Amino acid sequence: MQTLQPELAVENSVDPDGDALVYEYEVYADAGMQQLQLGSPSVPEGDAITSWTAGADLPDNAWHWWRA
Repeated sequence: MQTLQPELAVENSVDPDGDALVYEYEVYADAGMQQLQLGSPSVPEGDAITSWTAGADLPDNAWHWWRA
């Protein structure tokens, strides 16, 4: 990773009712996703991709796991 504050992105999902969706991102220090390092506020969906840039530096030279 070239930055300690990466941009995380997902392809938008589709709501069966056509409602607008929001996404929340979580970054973890462990594969079991038990040690939360960062979390986003609710992010409104973009056109086809929704992204969020980490608002704080992640630890350097370490593995990170994330989900939205």
